[in-house]
Amino acid sequence: MNAQGFLKRVAALFLLFFTGPLSAEEITMSARLNFTYNMTLQAENMFLRLYINGAPIVYHGRTSKMLFTYPMTEFLRTGKNWIDIDYEPFNLTTQTYTPHKDVTLQIGLRQLKGAEYIGEVDLFSGRYNVEAAQLLEQETLVYGGTKRSTKGGLITAPGSFSSLPVDMQYSSRKSSVDARRISFDFNIDDPSLLVPPWVDAPVLSDTPEMRRALWQGYKTLHDVTAQRSQEGYLEIMSPTLTRGAYILGYDNNAALAERIFEFSPLGGPANTTLKPLLTEEAIMSAHLRWSSDNRMVRVFDDPITFLDASGNKVGAYRVLFCQQSDGTFRVCHQMDIPY
Repeated sequence: MNAQGFLKRVAALFLLFFTGPLSAEEITMSARLNFTYNMTLQAENMFLRLYINGAPIVYHGRTSKMLFTYPMTEFLRTGKNWIDIDYEPFNLTTQTYTPHKDVTLQIGLRQLKGAEYIGEVDLFSGRYNVEAAQLLEQETLVYGGTKRSTKGGLITAPGSFSSLPVDMQYSSRKSSVDARRISFDFNIDDPSLLVPPWVDAPVLSDTPEMRRALWQGYKTLHDVTAQRSQEGYLEIMSPTLTRGAYILGYDNNAALAERIFEFSPLGGPANTTLKPLLTEEAIMSAHLRWSSDNRMVRVFDDPITFLDASGNKVGAYRVLFCQQSDGTFRVCHQMDIPY
């Protein structure tokens, strides 16, 4: 990834990513992030959704083999972390949702200090067992064949996991009875990671009151975006920028905001218009997407959307909200991985 691409990613991550109650005054040079973490995910013959500590990271809906390595530091916490994966088997040969032994999944996490390699753990490696009708973990890696590593650097993975049926809602269909959610945890003994704030946010229920509060959160964000208000942005996104400054090594919120605005104008891409916000009435029946622990929620159709001169969608903020202590909804997480 080149420098401009990295900065655009930074802008996407921290433009709309809510963080905890750490203030700018509490960030000091002696309290910087010590390490970074990259995840490698390989999967074949499945549709999947990956969640880290509840936050949705990847929705993979392509009928092809999946392989990527991506920075995951901002989603991780000190101490216990957990992963949920919703998957539905698919047969690439027959183009059908059919379970078979070549449904495979492997996930690894690498710890780095700058460019220096510290250690790596194989969080999960499994193959579909037709008799058991689910993915089963194995001691050797599906991709590579070596023994699975359960400890590397400051990361440890106990190797236990759970598997339960799950409903996966797509845009045009609902998953079959073969869809399941596997969950497992791992530990990172790195106090400098801190704890992402959505981890401790209230669990949400789908009620009219919740939907009205969610709409108000979208309206606030829509207004700030439409007005291109940097002052409003700094006020609304102060916790986001605080965590961003901490992770990326900026001195304060304003310094990071200034860098973001250089590469990602708040009002969206050039020569685009902001789509009108859906009404409060419309959100009452809108299809919602949730975090795996129901602490975050978003409207499926991306209400903060940018249109070109012909009215075609050319960009959107795929954001999730969580509830604050005063009952209001604020942006907690943005999905930006292109799967």
